[in-house]
Order: sequence, then structure tokens, then C-alpha cells
Amino acid sequence: MFDFDDSLYGWFALDIGIALYHGLWWGREDNAGNEFTNKIVENFLKGYLSSNHLSDFWVAKIPMFMKFRQICKFSWFYDSENADGHQRERLYNIENDILFAGCELKSLYSIIENIKK
Repeated sequence: MFDFDDSLYGWFALDIGIALYHGLWWGREDNAGNEFTNKIVENFLKGYLSSNHLSDFWVAKIPMFMKFRQICKFSWFYDSENADGHQRERLYNIENDILFAGCELKSLYSIIENIKK
């Protein structure tokens, strides 16, 4: 079985970006309210890279693929007939490299840079 809607060049980085995006989408705080976005990204990538090789070029592209998924999600839920404040916020986030409230793409790039060292 193939899922061709996500078949793109650079598939390993895309798979990682999608997994991370959805992992962060479903929650970034534990039951005590402690935020763990950076730890999710860091531990996921450390684990992946401990068993698989992915060039620095593709590792650096992971946040771009996360943004790709964010744009896809926007298109899935966008309703031009009934655009509301929530949809305007989603569009603002896309335009300003904010994946989620309190989670900017530039912070993910720094996590990735630290892992590659």
C-alpha cells in the first residue's frame, strides 16, 4: 500500500517532519503543565540519527517539512465561506514561521544545530 499524497523528493526528512509536527500538534505539555517541545524534537532526532544516517543537508530541511505539514493542515481546515479569527491566526502563524503558540521554527533550527554538533 502506498500513500502517494506525501510522496516527495527528500522523503526521509519529510517523514520526520510530519511525525514531529503531528507529535507536537497533539500536545506539548505534560499533566503538570511542563512544556516539553524542545525535548520531543531533540529526543526524536537523537534516536533517529543514532540508528539512521541522514545528511546535514536533509536534517536542516526538517523544519521546512514541518511547515509544509502546517500549510497542508491549514488547507484541510480552511473554509473561505466562514473564515474566522482562528483561521486568520493560523495564516498569521504560517506567514511568521510560528508552528504553534510558543513554538517558532527558528527555535527548531537551533535544536537541530545543537544535535548535529
